Parts: sequence; C-alpha cells; structure tokens
Amino acid sequence: MTSPTVLAFDYGSKRIGVALVGHDGAGPMPLTTIDATADVWSQVRHLITKHQPNLLVVGWPRGLDGQTTQQTRAAEEFAEQLGLHTGKEVALQDEALSSEEAQSRLNPKLTIKQQRAQIDAVAAQVILEDYLREVH
Repeated sequence: MTSPTVLAFDYGSKRIGVALVGHDGAGPMPLTTIDATADVWSQVRHLITKHQPNLLVVGWPRGLDGQTTQQTRAAEEFAEQLGLHTGKEVALQDEALSSEEAQSRLNPKLTIKQQRAQIDAVAAQVILEDYLREVH
C-alpha cells in the first residue's frame, strides 16, 4: 500500500513554509516558501495541482501555556480557508518549538538571508514529521 501524499504549511503573515511527504516513500522534505503578501491561493492551487495531496496539515501555534493567541487565530483562519479553497481535508498540528528545531537544522554557514529563505519550509517539515509521528 502506498503512503498518502501530504502537504504541510507553516503559516506566517509574510511567508508560509511548505513541506511534502509523497507516495514515493521518502520522508518529509522542505518544499518551498509561499510569499504571503502575494496571491497566496494561486500559489497554493499550483502546489495542489502539482503534488495532488490527500491531506493538508497546518501548524497550530499556541502560547507557551497552550493559550490561544492572535497567531493561533490567524493559523486557524488560514486552515479553514485552505479547506474551502482546495476541497481537501485539513488537519491542525501543534507546532510548539518547530521554528527552534528548524533553526537547529539549518547550515550555520548560510547567510542570514539564505537562512530566512529556508527556515519556514524546514519548520513545515518539522510540523509534518510531528504530525506523522502522532498518527502512526
């Protein structure tokens, strides 16, 4: 049996990191970063068409004590709109410490600009790994 294709999103107001795990058996990989200040939905539709995911996962940020924050509400709204725009099932995944984990995975020899370009997609990869670990 082949594994489902899943796209994961690390939502941010400026950038949205995207990671992918495909039916080819490879583990979760950083895929791209969407410019959240441009036409997000055309970028998302392109990814959906290209990768044909069975499921979409959105990182769910919460405060240190698990409380709802402005960013929590923004990610929930993005997840809701994602489902409406794509017709796909969307799951929320706690993203606690995903940015810190992503930062630790980046090559320290990269410039700050290069790190900024990769951090969101790597954070989405961490979110996807956490989601897959919890459902399996």
